[in-house]
Amino acid sequence: MSTSHKESIFALQDVELLVRRGHIPTSRSYDDISCKSIQELYVVWAGVAWDTVPSSIGIIQKKGVIIQWLHFLLGTPFEDVLSACKDLASSLVSKVWDSYDSFKRSHKQNYPFTGELMSPCKWIIEGAVRWNDPQSYRRVRTFLLFPTRINVRSEDLKDSAVSHFIETQDLVRSWSEKNEKAGVHLREIISRWFRNAECRLDERCHHGPGRTAEVERKQACITSKYAQLYSDSLLAFVGLKSFEDEFVLRGDLTRTSKLICVPKDFSKYRTICAEPTILQYCQQGVAKYLIDGIRESSLSNHVTLEDQGPNRYLALIGSLDCSFATVDLSDASDTIAWTLVRSAFMGTPFLRYFYACRSREVRLPNKKSLPLSSFATMGSALTFPVESIIYAATVERAFDLCGVPRPSRKYRVYGDDIVCPEAIFDCLMTQLTDFGFFVNSKKTFHSNSHFRESCGGEYIFGYDVTPLRIGRRFSAISSQNKPEQFLERISLINQLFWADYPTARSCLLSHMEREIGKPLFSDNPDRLDCVYSPAATNYHLDMRVNHRYQVPEYLAMGVTPGKVHGRREDCDAYRLYEWLRVNECEDDVLDVQCDIQSIIDGAQGLVYDISAPPTLRRVWRRLT
Repeated sequence: MSTSHKESIFALQDVELLVRRGHIPTSRSYDDISCKSIQELYVVWAGVAWDTVPSSIGIIQKKGVIIQWLHFLLGTPFEDVLSACKDLASSLVSKVWDSYDSFKRSHKQNYPFTGELMSPCKWIIEGAVRWNDPQSYRRVRTFLLFPTRINVRSEDLKDSAVSHFIETQDLVRSWSEKNEKAGVHLREIISRWFRNAECRLDERCHHGPGRTAEVERKQACITSKYAQLYSDSLLAFVGLKSFEDEFVLRGDLTRTSKLICVPKDFSKYRTICAEPTILQYCQQGVAKYLIDGIRESSLSNHVTLEDQGPNRYLALIGSLDCSFATVDLSDASDTIAWTLVRSAFMGTPFLRYFYACRSREVRLPNKKSLPLSSFATMGSALTFPVESIIYAATVERAFDLCGVPRPSRKYRVYGDDIVCPEAIFDCLMTQLTDFGFFVNSKKTFHSNSHFRESCGGEYIFGYDVTPLRIGRRFSAISSQNKPEQFLERISLINQLFWADYPTARSCLLSHMEREIGKPLFSDNPDRLDCVYSPAATNYHLDMRVNHRYQVPEYLAMGVTPGKVHGRREDCDAYRLYEWLRVNECEDDVLDVQCDIQSIIDGAQGLVYDISAPPTLRRVWRRLT
């Protein structure tokens, strides 16, 4: 460790003390964990700000800049600071600026404190706005966007998310006639793609990893879900049958999903719906046939649901020569109306299964039920592939209206991330608006800028300038979330290493060792449970030799899975069925002389029962 780096760490300790002793003003009320998380965020952000100031600036001057900047943060509401960061970062790349002064003047009315907020990066921002230096763009945007994904828990934000969901459903319901007509325009395109597709409910149906309407998150396991299978005449009509004698489908299925609010960032919650168990089970199978249909059609040239790379590549090309625009949509899942999907997929083999696998109502947090006007919400296995198909068909419709021949059409769609040629951009905007979709203008980029963003990749002038952001799972350390935060901090520490923020990395590592314990270092960048170091020695840890494997082991903090509890002996049939499904075994594979118990024992390793939460403790760990 160099002398200057040591001096930086010592100086930043005083900065950390200032944050921990100070009071951070907020406009909303948050729970204790969220307040502590904001404080932790400011400490790490101060480290990022320290590394943003050029190394040519002396330690004393740099410390003065950071302390003055922190005094500004501690005197300004947290929400105002982060809102300004998001808007300034978006504005920075949305147009060409003559100088940093012109950039500040343009935001003086909305954010009079722009100069104070951006003081740590004032030395490098000229390189971004005047010389279009990609490295400067990345450093400035990292400084501004690093804190914006912090999750804070507020009842006000949750109530706002529920209200917005209800308003969206009412709006979609009022557009039923418009959506019906929009579906007619897309029907011919979708029918052409899926004329040879097939779909049925068979062994490809399976349970997903998350919660369902009947099974809470803490109880979410395969055996619990198999015990919650209900059916109705509609599912029976499309071919769903009881699985042998053990899995009898009970009647009285209630087609009501459960609305759940989860934090998205500092300013909003997002809404998702936990689907009824049997509907979620069937949706997984239908989704696989949808994906197969995409692969086997010409749509595969434009939609690849397993790979975001093609979207990012076209976005990079667009940032270089402005030949492609990137489009982002707001409320993308909730604004796809059931009337639109019903009309657009008419004549395909999928429509009858959409009827059978769809929830009709949503149970709100206040226990009231709301009719579902959308086709589905986030949480349904069908939402992502269906929205990708609908948006791709909308792009094809724009190409048709512009008279572009099919062989020369080049575009990519991944969910609500669209990359299209600049030549059809205006026509596509008109089509999306006419079909009832909301274009997110702050995340849509075209000819007025060289910046492009798609599928998490951000590019300018052909360079990747994707900023480093704090993870959405980052929060203050408590006794309940230590295992999760241990892994979250290791991930952030490694990202800081690769993004070249050494002081921030050292300070976060030091804090983690104090609050949680010493981690294991590794020179393997693929180890997600170890802190990466190109010259890992682990001299600070106790070491022993494992004579069985002839390798050294180190006593370090590690996450161990919780023990299974609540295992039901009467669920062995579920485990056997799941084992056969995962391994794609047919009935004739099982020999009469086969030891059924050995197969059941093997299934227990594949299927999760209800388990205790993972624990964090010191364990002997190997590097290989």
